[in-house]
Amino acid sequence: MKSLEDYLKQMKTNDVVKATQEARMKNAALLNDQGLAAIAILFSDILAEVIKSPEILLPKLAQQRSEGKEITNASAEQPRS
Repeated sequence: MKSLEDYLKQMKTNDVVKATQEARMKNAALLNDQGLAAIAILFSDILAEVIKSPEILLPKLAQQRSEGKEITNASAEQPRS
């Protein structure tokens, strides 16, 4: 097996710079992928909570439910701009 000293004789500065740049590009792409995946997971968790408990976004619906009133189309009662 070759040692580091064997490789140092063959390596050139341009090779090291090029390899470093390629490694940085791959690392940035991986970080972007991980960030997108994390955002997707967060969004899906929020969406699941809203579907499970819509009163989170619609306080009027929560009020109607607590008063025992018949649930109507809450968006029809709100003015549109």
